[in-house]
Amino acid sequence: MRLSEVAPLDVRPALTAERAALLELLRGLDDEAWIRETAVPRWAVKDIALHVLDDDLGWLSRGRDGDLSGLLDDTGDYQTFVAALAAKNQARAGRGRSPDERRARRALRHRVRSSRRAPDEGAIADGPGPVGW
Repeated sequence: MRLSEVAPLDVRPALTAERAALLELLRGLDDEAWIRETAVPRWAVKDIALHVLDDDLGWLSRGRDGDLSGLLDDTGDYQTFVAALAAKNQARAGRGRSPDERRARRALRHRVRSSRRAPDEGAIADGPGPVGW
């Protein structure tokens, strides 16, 4: 079965409470928490939040503006689509950071780690639990 043959399922109503909880969590983060690493290799909390925002902006630009430039080809099988999506996400994760920004992030990360340890690997200190979307 091709991905384009699967009927769409609107799950937005079911995700309202989840999104509200996520936004509440993000509003409470301090600078140190935003750069904390997550369970996703090389992705900080900020990277995950920006990924979610990018998805929201994609829905807005496609639905309101009719901009289809960011869509992936869905005429192939599921594995091909997932591989293309993973490649797109990997490309986004690595771009946009200058050497100076990478050095600054490493220095700040080192300072955070040496001054305060999270209760367990991948958790936000004094937070609700592990960050591992």
